[in-house]
Amino acid sequence: MTAGAALLSRFSALGVDCVFANSGTDFPPVIEGLSEAEAEGMSLPRTVTVPFESAAIGMAHGYTLATGKPQAVMVHTNVGLANVAMGAINAACDNIPMLVFSGRTPTLEKGRLGARSVPIGWGQEMLDQASLVREATKWDYELRFPEQVFDVTDRAHGIATSTPKGPVYVSLPREVLCETVPAEGALRRPQMRAYRRCRCRHCG
Repeated sequence: MTAGAALLSRFSALGVDCVFANSGTDFPPVIEGLSEAEAEGMSLPRTVTVPFESAAIGMAHGYTLATGKPQAVMVHTNVGLANVAMGAINAACDNIPMLVFSGRTPTLEKGRLGARSVPIGWGQEMLDQASLVREATKWDYELRFPEQVFDVTDRAHGIATSTPKGPVYVSLPREVLCETVPAEGALRRPQMRAYRRCRCRHCG
């Protein structure tokens, strides 16, 4: 499967119910993964298309308040991430665990599936895209190789749900999402569990 499809399958293993998304040119492999899963009858989290990113992260925040379960937000490169920045601050202040992902403009112009194909790839390039939300998240990372997708998603979920809970951020370069990984990795048990410090009067 592509790394984009693998990401979605890992959400299911981690108990994510919904992916609140506003995608762009960086998410074709994710969308293809959704289509393949539907064709093969695979169960994936519900994908909710939200026209504005601020609303998407607000919906994820509210879902977690209602259920206690962290959800995923996926947006388009730097512009989508900029629109979720205030929501990430709100989630951090409320100790809301949340998985925030945004695409990253492709690095190459040719020679690899997913390379830059339109001029906007240059206009949306940032030296440090994660800086838009770094101070409001517990952890940030950029997916560099497709075979990392399961471990990185496990780590993101484990950190977000560990005490004190809060949002985490991962950027997703398009070329990496387009590459393939062995599908059996999706069935492996999560590689990181949340640490939850007891706050009862006996343990302090």
